[in-house]
Amino acid sequence: MALKTRAWITAWFALCIPIMCMECTYLFLRPRTLAGGDLHWIYKPLYGPYVEIDKSYGIDAYESGNGFPNAQSLLNAVETIISIHYIYLHHFVRSPAAPIFGFTCSVMTFSKTVLFLTMEYYCNWCTTGHNDAGTTFWAWFMPAVPWLILPGLIVISLGKDMVKGLKLLSSKEEVKKKH
Repeated sequence: MALKTRAWITAWFALCIPIMCMECTYLFLRPRTLAGGDLHWIYKPLYGPYVEIDKSYGIDAYESGNGFPNAQSLLNAVETIISIHYIYLHHFVRSPAAPIFGFTCSVMTFSKTVLFLTMEYYCNWCTTGHNDAGTTFWAWFMPAVPWLILPGLIVISLGKDMVKGLKLLSSKEEVKKKH
């Protein structure tokens, strides 16, 4: 069975790689990336406003030892490596193993996003509760929606491909047994 190429899947992974690298470096290099730090100028356009919406990214969370943002970002680093590996296997090696990596990465992204959103609910909006409902919805929740929808669609798409491959392999095994 030939590998199906879906440009939108590769485009999603290619878009995610720099975004996740930016987030990893922002979080792992705190306090240097926070206001007053020597690297803040790099991150200020994106994270300057965001730390006012989600306090888990700011100085108070860092100083109090809130480990969730860095733990989540460590998973971003793993996802980035898997994304790069998917692109490499799919487009350069043409390996039938590529969908497993795309599927795995997307399950991680989807699950991590659900965790990120539900953690806030279960801590009684501990890092976003200072916002009004509109700000929380539009500036915190809605930017997370693509990180649910697109990985979910990738899981479905690549999952179907893998099931087709398994069925094909199984039918070939049955034919071999009969002969």
